[in-house]
Amino acid sequence: EITHSKYDKNTPIISLNDIKNIVNKSNFSILNLNCRSLRNKLEDLKILLNFVDSSIIGLTETWINNGEDHLINIPGYTFFHVGRSVGRGGGVGFLVPLPFECSIVNYRAKVSTFEYLMLKTKYHNTSIKLCMIYRPPNYCIKTFLNELSDFLSVNAKPSKYIFLIGDFNIDLLKSSDDTNSHTFLNLLHSYNLYPTIHSPTRVTIHTSTLIDNIFTNFPTTNIISAIISYDLSDHLPMIISLNKTIRSSTSKNPVRKRIVNKAQIDIFLKKLNDSDWST
Repeated sequence: EITHSKYDKNTPIISLNDIKNIVNKSNFSILNLNCRSLRNKLEDLKILLNFVDSSIIGLTETWINNGEDHLINIPGYTFFHVGRSVGRGGGVGFLVPLPFECSIVNYRAKVSTFEYLMLKTKYHNTSIKLCMIYRPPNYCIKTFLNELSDFLSVNAKPSKYIFLIGDFNIDLLKSSDDTNSHTFLNLLHSYNLYPTIHSPTRVTIHTSTLIDNIFTNFPTTNIISAIISYDLSDHLPMIISLNKTIRSSTSKNPVRKRIVNKAQIDIFLKKLNDSDWST
């Protein structure tokens, strides 16, 4: 089980001019941004892209409807996007710089508590999954944890690298005394997924929370991460860069661990109760 001490680190906050110390064209890098209306922030985003022109950009809260993808046309990038199916707001997407080639990965099960978009790409001949997630703050956390567990069981394989990116609206700074936050981290840890950001990503006059992150099963000791001081929305952009070449996992017999605690037992019992035992 995860102890809070692992999440007491600080992630540096850097300026736009300092990004060059994190990112270079030879390293694989990802930027995560909750933009809160992509169309209204396009010019600000283009300024940011001048400093991270080799990074894959993950976007949440695009506020773009399905069928409006053509409105986002940034030279040198391919735009992938899924809008909210019902109602306003939401939306997740990726801006993928050329010459990266990506394909969409479909997940057949229906989810009700989060929006997602999953891509598959290759870097140095190694297959990588990129999954963008947005969980609206008013959606049930217990149901979300249940659905996320099912999602990870299919998509987070021990022998494949995956990056789980987005705004989860679960404050990791409360993981020592908040059951939902603690259970969320334990669930991710059971799939060998660890956060790369450890400082607040959304700061207001009254609150300071760590709700955006990039989780991965790539060794975090080989990842450089930073939060970017750039006023594009009320969420700060964050970036990670791998300082070691990605290589395929050679583990033929990966070891899986199961976290056992009250929250996980409740999820298990709910699944038993929801199962049809008549056949």
